[in-house]
Amino acid sequence: MKSHNFSIVIPGDHPLQIKGSKHLKRLEEYGEITLFDSLPKNLDEQIERVQNADIILNTRASIKWNSDSIKKLTRLKMIATCGVGLDNIDLKAAKKSNVLVCNQPGVNSIYVAEHVIALMFSLAKRTAYQTVQIKKGNWSSIPNYFLNGKTIGLIGTGNIGSKIAETANHLGMNVIAWTFNPSIQKEQSLNLKYVSFKKLIQESDVISIQVKLTPDSEKILGEKEFKIMKKNVLVINAARGGLIDSNALIKYLENGHIGGAALDVFEIEPIPKSHPILNCDQIILTPHNADLTPECIDALNSGAVDNIISFIEGNPINIANV
Repeated sequence: MKSHNFSIVIPGDHPLQIKGSKHLKRLEEYGEITLFDSLPKNLDEQIERVQNADIILNTRASIKWNSDSIKKLTRLKMIATCGVGLDNIDLKAAKKSNVLVCNQPGVNSIYVAEHVIALMFSLAKRTAYQTVQIKKGNWSSIPNYFLNGKTIGLIGTGNIGSKIAETANHLGMNVIAWTFNPSIQKEQSLNLKYVSFKKLIQESDVISIQVKLTPDSEKILGEKEFKIMKKNVLVINAARGGLIDSNALIKYLENGHIGGAALDVFEIEPIPKSHPILNCDQIILTPHNADLTPECIDALNSGAVDNIISFIEGNPINIANV
């Protein structure tokens, strides 16, 4: 017997994340669960899928909720995410419509940080490029990077940046950082040094971005920044595609100023087959799957369900649009 009668809709679980999860079953006593295992073809279909939803469970950031779409959902009370990022949801519009938005800050930090470190090593040791060359029959090696003693510059020192800093220190790297909200306490506990944005750009051998995508951070790395970076710098982005001007990145990869770049995120996802960055040699690309491990998926699914149950029972947690 159901204890509540909420309509809970998952509008596009693709690639599959929560379908078949043991955690999803915990919601059955709270109402009717409707799961779509394909992405909506357009906004009209997206709205149609959730027209009568009390709660939306967003498993994919590719499904966006702007002011217009939220206004159309008169029954909607909550949007829960199977992740951390919120740039795909208009938080102000949700609040204005009395729709609670709940995410999972920090849950995937260690997984994303590990992915960033893996990308850094792959770039430094030229693994992807040299694999392609060997497959082509070219037995010609190029110099690798020795990371011990090099400087890594972290743009953002939240949960993910902090984990990267800890690992980089263990690797014997010099850690510098820039953030919108520097903290002396964090500087000391993470054994890093906060510097100006320009100084970080100019002095880093490796640059990793892990800030939220906002109007203030959009294209935080562009022509002006790439131009003054160290020769052969390595650039990593596992945060949001809109943080980097991809045209400028391509320009400085092709002219050899940037030694390599690794991207897990893109301005348009999936990345178009005609995108010019696919023609760059010193590039490593992963399909926005930095936290796609069985352990992290389970944690994110569990956390999303916990957020929904807490909301239904009158004790909402992890509210993002207070």
